[in-house]
Amino acid sequence: MGGPPRSIVGLCEHLAPLVDRLDLCSVDLGPDFGPRVDVDQSLVNLTEVPCRVWKSLRLYIPRGLKSVLKMRLEGADILHSHGLWAPANAVGASAARKAGLRFVISPRGSLAPEALARSAWKKSIFKRLYVNRALRQAACIHALTEREADCIRRFGLTNPIAVVPNGVDILAADAESGRNWRAELGDKKLLVSLGRLHPIKGLDILIEAWRRLADEFPHWLLVLAGPDEGGHLAALEDQVRDANLADRTFFPGGVYGADKASLLAGAEMFVLPSRTEGMSVALLEAMGSGLPVVITESCNFPQIEACGAGLVVDSDAASLAGGMAKMMDASVDRRRRMGAAGAELIADRYSWDSLAREMLGVYRWLVGQSDAPKCVRLD
Repeated sequence: MGGPPRSIVGLCEHLAPLVDRLDLCSVDLGPDFGPRVDVDQSLVNLTEVPCRVWKSLRLYIPRGLKSVLKMRLEGADILHSHGLWAPANAVGASAARKAGLRFVISPRGSLAPEALARSAWKKSIFKRLYVNRALRQAACIHALTEREADCIRRFGLTNPIAVVPNGVDILAADAESGRNWRAELGDKKLLVSLGRLHPIKGLDILIEAWRRLADEFPHWLLVLAGPDEGGHLAALEDQVRDANLADRTFFPGGVYGADKASLLAGAEMFVLPSRTEGMSVALLEAMGSGLPVVITESCNFPQIEACGAGLVVDSDAASLAGGMAKMMDASVDRRRRMGAAGAELIADRYSWDSLAREMLGVYRWLVGQSDAPKCVRLD
């Protein structure tokens, strides 16, 4: 669910042509987590294992991953584990140690203070059981942003850190196959937020900001697209009804593929109000689609203001409303210029081809084939 599966598959597919063999070992969490992410199996050797679900703790226990990794790690040079708290990550770290392999861990935002504060009691147990050991023994920790690298250091880790951002494939809208949002939503200007419906995404802040602005901007419609996680949709719908915004707010559910591309193509702007982010794939996709953006500072993407692609505001309703109003008041030409600046940034810095080569440089350094690349922090 969310951005990590897409970014992991994107990295694998662009790394695969550069290496002798690439195996992707995955846990299948089932249909409740949205549609499957397609993998080009002509490039990537994909192995999936099922899981047992421990609902009371929201744990997904992989079945057979240990034996799969034992087989796949024969002849391997590196194991790269994505995520931190899942039992699958513990199995991966253990398998790498037993195989004598160097391994890389991508926490993907899990060590940010805001993320650590959620379910803190459960995470304290996991830290003692396996997370602390895995982190200490990792040959390198992969951070998506400089802020995440700082969070890793504040956690007390001294491992080398490779700062390599997520990449993105530019979404191309297809009028014939994508959902016809205009027919469905009318001629309103679309203000879109895209991502899983979870408290950490700050959608309650966005709805409160929208409550303050809706009367001032009667020709706009807020679209909150994404799959429900943990029943959070019901709370958001209640907040919308209490604010009398039911006719000004639309929940289309999870939106993927051509439907997502056509939604972004028909939008006027994109908003990401997250309380914390590693690096949002949805944000990269929106910018790549040429949308101006308003984000909270907790999204960790200050490059937006540096290149003139949008606004970065504080993580509260008043600040968010102020940024949104400024963007909605802007002329169509100004919003288009901001969107074009964002699209140029994505094309120049966040293409998977260049980022896959950057990550490959990290792997080569770890196995002694090259010097440390510039993206590696040893301080």
